[in-house]
Amino acid sequence: LYSFMLDFNFNHVPDAKIPYGAPGDVPLVGNMSPGGKASLIVYRNGAWNIDTNRDGTTNTVVPFGGMPGDIPLTANFSGPGQLDDLVIYRAGAWYVDRNLDGTADQAYLFGGVAGDVPLAGDVNGDGMADLVIYRNGVWYIDTNRNGTADMVVIFGGMPQDVPALFDWDGDGKADLCIFRDGVWYISTKRDGVADVIFVYGARGDVPLVGHFH
Repeated sequence: LYSFMLDFNFNHVPDAKIPYGAPGDVPLVGNMSPGGKASLIVYRNGAWNIDTNRDGTTNTVVPFGGMPGDIPLTANFSGPGQLDDLVIYRAGAWYVDRNLDGTADQAYLFGGVAGDVPLAGDVNGDGMADLVIYRNGVWYIDTNRNGTADMVVIFGGMPQDVPALFDWDGDGKADLCIFRDGVWYISTKRDGVADVIFVYGARGDVPLVGHFH
């Protein structure tokens, strides 16, 4: 089994180790149920296994996606104060399931170049997720979700870099993050300059962020 290593107090030491998932699964976290605490998710061949209690046991399974090359994401495309939605990125097309019923309620087009890494987060602070494509160290951000990048930031670019989006400083806007061999580089001003750097994890780990405690 894989394990989710949760650091509740940002001291860079795991406070909980929850076995959940298996080789080949895509690990995710998302705000999937009322209460304000993130759920653990493993995506497996088009099935979203959701652990809302964070005890390593699946509470909900939603079939969504499953085509070769599909990339799963979670983000709030429903508006301020809403729970996260399930998202499938497929070769430049974004499919959003807002009701957790396995049906796409919204679709967007953005990206599509081979090797693009899709990300979704509220970069401009309007309460709804924006579309983001990370491409070889360049972040293309579509805050209007109209298929056109209105922000472009250079940040990262090393072969082992893993990009992530989350609001580190609590200003209501998602910050840009690069996870590199266990080191987190965060650009809270979204200008490509890392003003927060810390160590947590190791090479090969998958960086995830959510409210767990």
